[in-house]
Amino acid sequence: MKKIELFNLHIGCARPPSEWCVSTIGPFTVKLVDSYKCRVSRLYQRKSRVDGQVRQQQGGGWQVTATAEYDENSSTENSILLRRNGSDYGLWDLCTILTFLTGRRVVTAEYRDMYSPDMHWERACLDVETLRAASIAWCHRAKLADNGLVWALLYYNEALSHNSVPVLAALYTTSLDLLQNTSIEEGPEVDKQTRNKLRAKIKEVIHSCDFLSQGQKNAYKAIVGARISQGTNTSRVKLKNLLVNYRIVNEPIGDDVNTRIGYVNSVRNKLVHTGLIPCLNPTELSQEQSDDYSFNIVGNIIPALCRLVIGKRFGFSEGSLGSLCQHTHDLKQFFNDGSLPVGI
Repeated sequence: MKKIELFNLHIGCARPPSEWCVSTIGPFTVKLVDSYKCRVSRLYQRKSRVDGQVRQQQGGGWQVTATAEYDENSSTENSILLRRNGSDYGLWDLCTILTFLTGRRVVTAEYRDMYSPDMHWERACLDVETLRAASIAWCHRAKLADNGLVWALLYYNEALSHNSVPVLAALYTTSLDLLQNTSIEEGPEVDKQTRNKLRAKIKEVIHSCDFLSQGQKNAYKAIVGARISQGTNTSRVKLKNLLVNYRIVNEPIGDDVNTRIGYVNSVRNKLVHTGLIPCLNPTELSQEQSDDYSFNIVGNIIPALCRLVIGKRFGFSEGSLGSLCQHTHDLKQFFNDGSLPVGI
């Protein structure tokens, strides 16, 4: 049997009861170290308020908080949650799943230089149930890979190591775009043959425009052709379909709900493509209110949507292990009532 040290696995500030300290996850037996409580106390903590008391930010580092034991002579598992399958007995997948669940980067020794230990965001499951939830996720990881969602998970996890708004926006929105583009939550789409016919007709019209130069004609043919190929399900339509599918909003969609769906789309487009914070609905919102919406969309709403969809694909549901990421109360409040969640 081979034992590997796991760094920065955080499942609560105190060592939980013994039955929650060890679990079989795929080929691994993952166990918290005996000195767990002391070691997690040295990990990074952001400034927060707990029971009315302000907890100051605390610097951290890499700490061995758990071990993963496996039989390298009999295990046939390999990692699949990466660009190419890796011959590592599944260690990358184990750390990737634990990172998603805990909101902190969990690594083995060789990956410590690639990531920052001094950052964490929201968890996808309750502290105490982390190891058992990881067992469920492990059993569903092939489905996630088969559905083309590996990069959505990797981009989401990458965001956990950053606190720059433009970086978070780029990573989280890319993850959400991939989840929408490869999900089953899309509405009726125009078939490919019809789109090809339409593209040919539009190109004929552009070609007949004598007031355009040949270069301008070619440019417009490319632009319009690409847009037709994308189909009618724009990113905004896909977001609406996802929200309906997960019962965050109900059809028919009201004007106010549509406005807030537009806010998310505006933040995605403006902040990611121009680096500028958009001015949302200037006739209704002050710049300060607009900024509050924008920052909450980047830091709360979009990552919560990512956790929701990824968690569902990992086999989590409401009322079961891993249910934290399936709670939609804050999302419903935002899209239906305009209430901003408490900042993280």
